[in-house]
Amino acid sequence: MWGGIRRRSSDGSWFSAFLFSLLLFCGRQAMAELRYSIPEEMKEGTFVGNVAKDLGVDKSSFTDRRFRVVSGSKDAFFEVNPDKGSLQVRKKIDREELCQGSGACQIELKILVENPLEIHYVVVEITDVNDHSPSFSEREQSFEIAENTSPGTRFELHAARDPDAGINSIRTYTITSNDHFDIESSQSDEDKIPFLVLKKSLDREQKNKHMLCVTALDGGKPPRSGTLNIIVNVSDVNDNPPVFTQDSYNVRLSENPPIGMTVIQFQVIATDSGTPSLSNNVTVNVFILDQNDNAPVIMYPLSSNGSAEGVEEIPRNVNAGHLVTKVRAYDADIGYNGWLLFSLQEVTDHSLFGLDRYTGQIRTLRSFTETDEAEHKLVILVKDNGNVSLQIAQNPNWYRASPEAQTPMKL
Repeated sequence: MWGGIRRRSSDGSWFSAFLFSLLLFCGRQAMAELRYSIPEEMKEGTFVGNVAKDLGVDKSSFTDRRFRVVSGSKDAFFEVNPDKGSLQVRKKIDREELCQGSGACQIELKILVENPLEIHYVVVEITDVNDHSPSFSEREQSFEIAENTSPGTRFELHAARDPDAGINSIRTYTITSNDHFDIESSQSDEDKIPFLVLKKSLDREQKNKHMLCVTALDGGKPPRSGTLNIIVNVSDVNDNPPVFTQDSYNVRLSENPPIGMTVIQFQVIATDSGTPSLSNNVTVNVFILDQNDNAPVIMYPLSSNGSAEGVEEIPRNVNAGHLVTKVRAYDADIGYNGWLLFSLQEVTDHSLFGLDRYTGQIRTLRSFTETDEAEHKLVILVKDNGNVSLQIAQNPNWYRASPEAQTPMKL
């Protein structure tokens, strides 16, 4: 019977502890990594790659090997064709829904093969298709600009958004032909921010309102576009708008903040109080910092009921340094909060087994003798490097067997 408990430690770190009973065993687990690439929005059944062929599996033995995708989600995007051994699309993929931003969008899969048991890793890159048009958050934007505003003054416009990535994202902004205004843009992270630029002085007595149209174009072929209507009301006399002390602000905010918490306070200098009122704006970049709010999760070994326990076998005649097994775990946190360390919490014979604290590999420290027990119990602790005190532990199970020369030993 397998069982486990999850706890918090006194030093602020998540860790997983599990009973690891070893039946010392000579089997090997073959591993390989394949890489494929497909565009998004491909229909169900679309061929991705011939996994069986790329792994060198003979057609005559393919059916017996029982290829399948191991997925932790009910909404798996890929599956292996049982007749052809090919990886194919199971569900249509929307790249923008799956991966936000312009970076590479990849899906990592595990392919399980039986007879003998093997696990192979497959990475599928989802490339972008220009299936979205640029769009603005509002249909129009208004400005109050004093007639004595100096040429060259810039006014930040609403940035258009395009979920597509790379060349299919927003590439340029244009403005309707006019005598007084031009448009420029600057890059900010993944967004291209447009600015309305005054190129010729305004005269309220000649024209008190300017109607313009800004168009955002992406890099697709053909390009897609979105528009923003600009209304400029020319004001008289009041020629000093409010000014922020900085052009932009950067704020670092820990995740899971309480609702209502103050994120930033601005200092604004306003020297005029005329009518009509003037306005200004500023860019605020908020960076969300990771908190240690996820415990390590044991990936291997796992018992049939899902608890972090296992049994391994090795023969008595192995030498010192023999790899018994490797404990595998991951932590959803990043940086130091996701850095895992392994340690032996309990072991029947400290002279017989050693654990690498960084890799989770368990190896023999010496050869077995006739006096060694046939069964050994190891309790492994997996711990992250967070500051918040968290821990996980499991109740150990004992395994006992009479020692026999040249026979496997339970651990």
